[in-house]
Amino acid sequence: MANSAKVHGKRRKGRSLHRERGSSSPGHPLYKDSRWRGANGLRKLHLSKQPFCVECRKEGKPIAECIPAVAIVDHIRPHRGRPELFFDESNLQTMCKSHHSVKTLHDMGGFGR
Repeated sequence: MANSAKVHGKRRKGRSLHRERGSSSPGHPLYKDSRWRGANGLRKLHLSKQPFCVECRKEGKPIAECIPAVAIVDHIRPHRGRPELFFDESNLQTMCKSHHSVKTLHDMGGFGR
């Protein structure tokens, strides 16, 4: 099965789970760039300004519950490898893992969209 992806021990025909060209995935080389990941990188700068999950705050959770154990700096509009979107500070938001997973599914067309 040349064009299939393995999902929980089963094979799925069709496109791979991993996006290659135009990918926004964490494996994209831009995520390793020192302008993003470095000691003074955009990720750390963003988290110092916005440490709280934006979706938890919208739901009215107390601040103590909105600081994610693992903060994800999400690109509001998927960058698809475009540096102008990747490094745009106005395109960033902090999310907890569960809210980010839901957003990613929506962005990828999940939940029947």
